[in-house]
Amino acid sequence: DDDDDDDDEDVVVGNDKMYWLVIPLVLPDQNGYTSCSLKSSSSNANEIELHSETGGKVALYCGRGLNPFKLIQDGVNMASSTAQNFHRNDSSQSHYYPLPINKLPSFANKLGWCTWNAFYTKLNGEKITSAVRSLWDKGIPVKWMIIDDGWQHTTNDESLDGMQWGERLLNVNGPSPQKFSSEKHVDKTSTEEGGHDSVTKQLTLLSLKETISQLKSPKGSGMRLDAVLAWHTISGYWLGLSNYEENDNYKGPDTTLYYPHFSTNIIDNDFSITKEQSIFKGIGIANNVTMFYDQYHSFLDRSGFDGVKIDAQGVHGFLRPYSTLDGNGSQDKQIQPHRHQISIHQQDALASSIIQRFSSDKSSVEGTKATYEKNSKPEPPNSIMCMCHSPEIIYRLPHLYLSTKPLMRVSDDFYPENDFCHGPHIVACAFNSLILCNLASPDWDMFSTDSSVTGELHAMARAISGGPIYFSDKPSSIDPVIIEKLVCENGVVVLCCDYARPTRNSLFTDPLDKDSCPMILWNINGRIDNTFDNGIWATSGILAIFNVGGSTWCYENLDFIEVPGADRMPKNVRVSPLDVEPFRHQRYQNHQFLAVSSREGIIKAALSRNDSFTVEVSHLQAHIVHILPIHQTLYVDFVVIGITKLYNFAGAISQVNVQSYQTDEEGRLERDHVLGSLEERLKVDINVIGCGRFFVAYKFKNSFEVSSMHAYLDGVNVEHSIISPKAANDVFLLEEEKLLSSFLQHNFHLHCIRLPCQDKTDTAALEIIVR
Repeated sequence: DDDDDDDDEDVVVGNDKMYWLVIPLVLPDQNGYTSCSLKSSSSNANEIELHSETGGKVALYCGRGLNPFKLIQDGVNMASSTAQNFHRNDSSQSHYYPLPINKLPSFANKLGWCTWNAFYTKLNGEKITSAVRSLWDKGIPVKWMIIDDGWQHTTNDESLDGMQWGERLLNVNGPSPQKFSSEKHVDKTSTEEGGHDSVTKQLTLLSLKETISQLKSPKGSGMRLDAVLAWHTISGYWLGLSNYEENDNYKGPDTTLYYPHFSTNIIDNDFSITKEQSIFKGIGIANNVTMFYDQYHSFLDRSGFDGVKIDAQGVHGFLRPYSTLDGNGSQDKQIQPHRHQISIHQQDALASSIIQRFSSDKSSVEGTKATYEKNSKPEPPNSIMCMCHSPEIIYRLPHLYLSTKPLMRVSDDFYPENDFCHGPHIVACAFNSLILCNLASPDWDMFSTDSSVTGELHAMARAISGGPIYFSDKPSSIDPVIIEKLVCENGVVVLCCDYARPTRNSLFTDPLDKDSCPMILWNINGRIDNTFDNGIWATSGILAIFNVGGSTWCYENLDFIEVPGADRMPKNVRVSPLDVEPFRHQRYQNHQFLAVSSREGIIKAALSRNDSFTVEVSHLQAHIVHILPIHQTLYVDFVVIGITKLYNFAGAISQVNVQSYQTDEEGRLERDHVLGSLEERLKVDINVIGCGRFFVAYKFKNSFEVSSMHAYLDGVNVEHSIISPKAANDVFLLEEEKLLSSFLQHNFHLHCIRLPCQDKTDTAALEIIVR
């Protein structure tokens, strides 16, 4: 019960509701872990049922509180702590511990690209290097990438269109010999379909190591990749590893076949899971998973990979060393109790291998877990967890990754060709983040810019998500206009410092319903650091409104479909600074705000946090509204805007410190703000991220004007320009920037500083003298 928590006492907002939280727990016992699930009662709509998924002891966490986000955080942290510290005979050993403040692995702070939607499994070294060079030639500053499914040597390297899901990994020490050479490079003929005819052409096969080396070597433009990640499933490939009995060419550790035994509750939730090929063929698991990862990740490390994306994890919690099918091929319903043993062993070995070989800062980690534990602020490893939302996995992550939060994809796959999947994808990411952001850093998955309808919708969702931003277009079909609104010239993406989640008003509504209200998400820019009061330094808030109703998952067709009779008209929604959760804290009680949209400029000026305003959003579109605090001094209202070309323009600001003091006619300091003061000196320090044109705005009270202004970047005087409201019509750059024009129309002066392209965070200092 967090009803009396100190943090809630700091909130000065009336009419708060009481929220309740119920979480099924994962409990360790002598054989592994027990787990349970909640299910709506079939007999009483007001009841939920608790079902054991494993047999053995079951337990629930129940809590209540006035702050739903803190309630979830406390509950999830308790569930994670219980998964590690619960003792069968002494439940008092289970205790709460807060997870440390998170940061992303360093590669995720820049723009990324993935091969999947561009090539699917039809890739090779030459295609990959040519694609990345083509992106650079187009001015797309990609700085990291994922080589997705299709690079490995499997039982059928040419499998396409989902057929690869029935294949196994054949070699743990080498890539597909049909796609990558074992030497530096070889020439090979390839036959591909071209219209109605087959086209034979000469290919140059690069080795995997040479492919990655070329990607990381500076080209004529100076561009190079900082990191390359390899995709593989947790057991190697979709159906795991092959074996010597099955294939004479197998090169890997000894294996055993395991088969998934899905519970009735899992099957009731999604019957299609009973058609999984793993049920009929089994998954080949290494008898010694530690040795498997040691071999496999050592090979990836030697090849030049910097990290891994681990897919298909969740199913492994259901594996047993015997089939669920009887002699007639029918499902055997006599499922025996289990304790997630296979999944637990794999996760333990996987985490140890990733920490050892793919740490963000190998110089400080030195490749050993012991050194990693000594690091006072360890960075998350270079990994992306995927398809891994099983409770025995997620609640153990803080323990496995030494109190860092690894990246985790928080949704199903992104399907660019399906017109009805886009809303469900974004909604799933937002609502799953409620739980998962307390255990991992949410990754909203790759996206495609080339859809005329939904490219910008997905781009805006990624821009405010707080997670990594990476796309998967073919270079020939990319929309550079969308990319330009996501990334600075040097490849840096300015990310929110928290994770996007539904506002309180959106927690209990279904945004996909045919008559739904738009979904409202909140996030913040600034810093999250334990040295600040309440751990948050919010330089701005974000409210993102998504009108995505009218589609859903069809269990019969196993696809996303349109909801009959869905309302596809524009919709209005009222929002308020109070929807940005940190602004409910008492220190913002007397603040004034601007509501600013890059699309419309200033929507509402001089907002108190209790004020609200209306935003209209068309169907399958989004609207991002920045809530910018107004820094008020005796003579000046001051607003830091950011890099205005970006969707998340205020994300370029991580900290703002405004100091003001007055002087008399002879320049002597006045300790008190007295009427006799004729001059105000304003010193503004801004920690800035990224590069490009950076804007601040200020408005004078009464008849005061600026007598002098200086701008410094890391202590060095830099060029800057000032645009006054009177000169608005003479400034050509404002013709296409409604955002800046609106500031001039509200009698703000604009101050522009050109931030140079460099990776580090800069400190911009402004000194303004007002008379």
